[in-house]
Amino acid sequence: MNDQNEQSDHTREEEDGDIFQQAFFVSALVGEYAVKNLCKEPCRSSELTGHAWVQEILQGNPTHCYEMFRMIKHTFNLLCTELVEHGLKSSNRMGVEEIVAMFLVVVGHGVGNRMIQERFQHSGETVSRHFHQVLHTCLKLSIKYIKPEDPMFRDCHSKIKNDQ
Repeated sequence: MNDQNEQSDHTREEEDGDIFQQAFFVSALVGEYAVKNLCKEPCRSSELTGHAWVQEILQGNPTHCYEMFRMIKHTFNLLCTELVEHGLKSSNRMGVEEIVAMFLVVVGHGVGNRMIQERFQHSGETVSRHFHQVLHTCLKLSIKYIKPEDPMFRDCHSKIKNDQ
């Protein structure tokens, strides 16, 4: 009888040890999750937001606007107006000027998404989404402004004409 009690006590101790070990692993995983996802340090925390930076450029020296956006202020404003007329919309947190400025800095300077995230203080997803919105709106504009001189293509270069 004592042997049976000793075996059942030993079995209970093993089960308790297994449960304790599982609880330890679960608590370690919960702790790791909390550190990674709940105790985040702000990443985009510059006081100069993208909107403030764009306004500083547009209200500052005309040369600065040309250097940053690769166009003069008047042309920048006309482009924004034209893009709005062709469907570009501001978002809840970002105006059209800032959206267009992000696009122009990317194409004018060849910088990547991460640099735009830092300069404009927005997430990578936001930068990408707005970049593509401007790009698609520009494609709509291309139908209006990019037209061949000869729509019937009567004067076609021989290399193109003879190429299968």
